[in-house]
Amino acid sequence: MRRNVLLHAALFGVVATVPVASVSGGQQVDPRSMERAARVPDAGPIDARIVGAWEVWIPGSVYYTTDGLRIAQHYQPGAAMNRLEIASDGRYRWGDRQGRLEEVRPWHAQADRRYFRVVHASGDEYEFYYRAGDTLVVLFGGVGGHAATGTRLGGSAAAPAPAPTAGTRAPGGSAYATGMRVEIAWSGGWYPGKILRAENGRYLVTYDGWGSAWDEWVDASRLRK
Repeated sequence: MRRNVLLHAALFGVVATVPVASVSGGQQVDPRSMERAARVPDAGPIDARIVGAWEVWIPGSVYYTTDGLRIAQHYQPGAAMNRLEIASDGRYRWGDRQGRLEEVRPWHAQADRRYFRVVHASGDEYEFYYRAGDTLVVLFGGVGGHAATGTRLGGSAAAPAPAPTAGTRAPGGSAYATGMRVEIAWSGGWYPGKILRAENGRYLVTYDGWGSAWDEWVDASRLRK
């Protein structure tokens, strides 16, 4: 026999009470599986389509209030959640948080999607997947549900990175040396840093304000003075 239960949802301080169907009509889920998505064992390289820089936004939303006689519609504007940058080896930085992506399999996973766990600067965990159209769908960690959307900075993944200003790129490896202050191209932007070592036209660089985990070898095409 079907039963009705009451769902109490707090919306911006206003409590709404609505009838919903019993669980017999939906997908039954073990609550323990909603606490934290399981990590995928022996996961391979990350999805190359997610590499790059993304502007992550909380979408705006519509909600309703009532005084018992009238219903009013309201709009809650969206908000930015900081820039998310993802390297090809799975390292990321989101605001002032940095770490390495973990591929996970949440309880709501769909077979044709790969999900990755990421931690926001606030310490909150999220999961995301790549969606056709070159966007990231960011979900609340564990429970799921759309939390935010990531839009690629600098155009689509197929677009080339913008060229540096004329005259700023070195004509060859000899123009750079160990200890030199430079700007480094990464995901369509330029970031200040320093050359730690130079070998055979390649340069080990470190980014200002980022730990040694972000150090990497680059060639002269990614450097400018």
